[in-house]
Amino acid sequence: MYSWTLNGGCRCVELDCWDGKSPENEPVIYHGHTATSKLTFRRALEVIAETAFVASPFPVTLSLEVHCSLPQQDRMAYHLRDVFRERLAVDPQNLPLQQLSPNALKGKIL
Repeated sequence: MYSWTLNGGCRCVELDCWDGKSPENEPVIYHGHTATSKLTFRRALEVIAETAFVASPFPVTLSLEVHCSLPQQDRMAYHLRDVFRERLAVDPQNLPLQQLSPNALKGKIL
């Protein structure tokens, strides 16, 4: 679903994050309390990384709805940094205002 959405030009995707109960104990993505299938948080990020800038170079905003415990949130932060690396916009408040335009943020994950 994420690849289809991003390939269609969408620039914002929502990720509903929950504590994982798998043997890997990784956070999972699914629409809570529904019959949707689950995907590990890391795999969702990998799919987003692969397709985020195919249709458009403009920044992609991730809207994270976090229902995870603190240890699982730590795992999420690790995966965000590990998967997106330099594409992850970190600490944008230290940038001059003119550098926060969509043009200046091309190729970035927000």
